[in-house]
Amino acid sequence: MSSRTLSAASIITLKRASNPTPFSLAELRRYRTNEQVTLLFCITYLDGLTEQPIPSAFLDHIATNFATVRNAGLKCITLFAYTDVDPTENGEQPPFGDASKVRILAHLAQLRPLLQQNADVIAVMHAGFIGVWGEWYYTDYFVDNPAKPWVISSAQFARRREVLELIQNALPPGLMVATRYPHGKQAMFGTAAPIKEAQAFDGSSFARTAHHNDCFLADATDYGTYREGKIAQDKAYLAAETRYLAMGGETCVLNPPRTDCPTARAELARFHWSYLNTEFQEEVLDAWRAQGCYTEFRRQLGYRLTLQSGEYTAAVAPGGAFDLRIALTNVGFAAPFNPRPVQLVLRNRDTGARYIARLQDDLRRWLPGKHTVTATLGIQTDMPAGTYELLMFMPDPASTLAARPEYAIQLANAGVWEAATGYNRLLHVVRIDPSVQSTPYLGDDYFTLNGGPWADSSHSAPSCHQSRSDPMSKAAGIEELPSFLHELAGGDRRSIGQSEAVAHTVDADPSLFPVLLSGMVCGDPVVRMRAADAVER
Repeated sequence: MSSRTLSAASIITLKRASNPTPFSLAELRRYRTNEQVTLLFCITYLDGLTEQPIPSAFLDHIATNFATVRNAGLKCITLFAYTDVDPTENGEQPPFGDASKVRILAHLAQLRPLLQQNADVIAVMHAGFIGVWGEWYYTDYFVDNPAKPWVISSAQFARRREVLELIQNALPPGLMVATRYPHGKQAMFGTAAPIKEAQAFDGSSFARTAHHNDCFLADATDYGTYREGKIAQDKAYLAAETRYLAMGGETCVLNPPRTDCPTARAELARFHWSYLNTEFQEEVLDAWRAQGCYTEFRRQLGYRLTLQSGEYTAAVAPGGAFDLRIALTNVGFAAPFNPRPVQLVLRNRDTGARYIARLQDDLRRWLPGKHTVTATLGIQTDMPAGTYELLMFMPDPASTLAARPEYAIQLANAGVWEAATGYNRLLHVVRIDPSVQSTPYLGDDYFTLNGGPWADSSHSAPSCHQSRSDPMSKAAGIEELPSFLHELAGGDRRSIGQSEAVAHTVDADPSLFPVLLSGMVCGDPVVRMRAADAVER
């Protein structure tokens, strides 16, 4: 997302089937410009639809609101539910008003095209659907006895997992779906072991099941987020999981001293919070303002990347090797949880021509703390002599957003951000000079004009240029890397990366198979290898 962090989120006017309300573009733009909010809780209540399909007019209404979010330069934390009628007003007795599994699945089938088409403005989706507020507790259908919602049998956990995976399947590969209770994830997947680093971002359902806490700091268990008698174990599990999974939510009741700044600060950091509802609960938020930590928390939610130092080749000849070492620190609570490219740009000071190379680093692993980016990149033999500014560009990976600077990541340093381009100036000038003695570059990662033939106008695609050592790419006429193949690029060359997820995409749309075959003759050897693996699958 844009700005220095995944900012605090605000609830906007709820989308209700019973009373569809269009989002106000002016209001959303005020969120961004006046409050520096970049994420919205986009909640849709399918009230009155527990026994019928979603009307096409309401689907169109939701799509229009997504378009307004996109126009405003924001993203959504998306949630669908059937009711927000507070059960405590009726003695916590059923019926609670959610929908059956059959109806949920039918609605998901209707929503899938809409979610796919608007996934570019969905940061994360809350599982929703089941229970009041979509929080998977007060439910008429996913417990054996609705009067005892805390008792969930293994059979009911299996049914919940089926719904969870169908929600994930309604989204493009990789997007996360957040659930309310850590022990619920353990029960659904049959393991109390948190996700391991090697499993992170592998596209599996387990690696896409994230977390949210909608009663942060409310009591010792955060109103059931953690189990009585197992609070320490559940917290340790959540702390490990959220290193690689989205985490956010809201407070729900003032509970000092637990809701005071010291405990809030420690737990926001421990559980790697990326977003927090800035409109609920006001008493807690007011206490933070009074105690002086509210602004601090807003600045540290999500990631906050600061440039510490850089070491770069000062002058290099065409055909030579350009070396770099960049020291960064993430002073936020979390790492980015969605993928995006990391690019370096050499921009000619006289002509403005841009030569772009993609780094292999995965921002999702830039956890709080220090990080060092090192790389050796190639200068094309036909690159014109001159002086070039060095910039870093971390655009949104979606083709619809990659050219929009407000969706690029901004470093937190003063004086480096270019609002018009989304670039971060690294405060270094490189001289391309044929007279310089340079080490010849023998690799595959070149600075290429405008990102090369693989790039669109946003320069957001991976480096899949026609490698000089790979005449097949030229012979095959491969001129671009399609967006759904971007997931094959980058990372350890010994891993299969996201080839399984790409294979699922092609399986769902066989017309993409010829495009997948084209990846096997791409100039990028990593893409070639993983495309072949996806074809075999």
